[in-house]
Amino acid sequence: MMCCNRVAVKRISMNRVGRWLAVVVLATLTTMLAACSASQHGSGPIHHYQVSNQPAPPAQQIFRRTIQSSPRTLDPSLSTGVPATNVLEDLFEGLTSIDPSAKVVPGVAKSWTIRPDGKTYVFHLRHDARWSNGAPVTAKDFVYAWRREVDPKTAAQYAEALNPIVNAAAIISATLPPDKLGVTALDPYTLQVKLVAPTPYFLSVLSNTYYFPLYAPTIRKWAVSWTQPPHLIGNGAFYLKTWMINGHLTLLKNPYYWGAKKVRLQKVIVYPISDQ
Repeated sequence: MMCCNRVAVKRISMNRVGRWLAVVVLATLTTMLAACSASQHGSGPIHHYQVSNQPAPPAQQIFRRTIQSSPRTLDPSLSTGVPATNVLEDLFEGLTSIDPSAKVVPGVAKSWTIRPDGKTYVFHLRHDARWSNGAPVTAKDFVYAWRREVDPKTAAQYAEALNPIVNAAAIISATLPPDKLGVTALDPYTLQVKLVAPTPYFLSVLSNTYYFPLYAPTIRKWAVSWTQPPHLIGNGAFYLKTWMINGHLTLLKNPYYWGAKKVRLQKVIVYPISDQ
């Protein structure tokens, strides 16, 4: 009987691993498809490392691009699909980014260290990282966002993508409260993350939308309407100026973005094809 119990437990464990891997693969494929769409149709997000320090002629400072359909939401915790990802990657930035050669590069985190056991990561945030309202991006913004992501009340579709983090699975299943997640703000610009086991690809998934930081004050103040302009506060290269119902989105250059000097574009206009 003991043997049968062990087999049953093992099967349950493998099922959980399978579901988690499926979520990670699905979410990662969404990001990859967004990147492929960008390379094929010129419709992807604009990153600081893809542009030049040289000023662009006025006629080239406005970029018009298309996405397949209007995003259902611009809440990083609730968004799904390539169209939303393309827009969100212009409005927000995670601890890391992925460059055109698929290499992990610094995002909000200027550097990081990994403990010898491979299960503890310490990220050092840029002191010049800012939200689009000028407020500093701090370690607490990541703690807030990730706790919100795994909170069952949020009902985030990709919540299980955070399962590498200590206690994430238990929080998602409502066994533990969100404040037990293995992420800690050691100080305003130092974030510690503890993992269940060594996860070699962890740095790369940090560039995905579900790991983006969030500005808590605007979410608490505006509730479900926080993603509408002018309420949406992001930390990416652009901020959301307008979002027409069943129409286009207008993004303007974020003057507070830490890499703003390298961003040549002043405006991005996004046209959902299905709404035309």
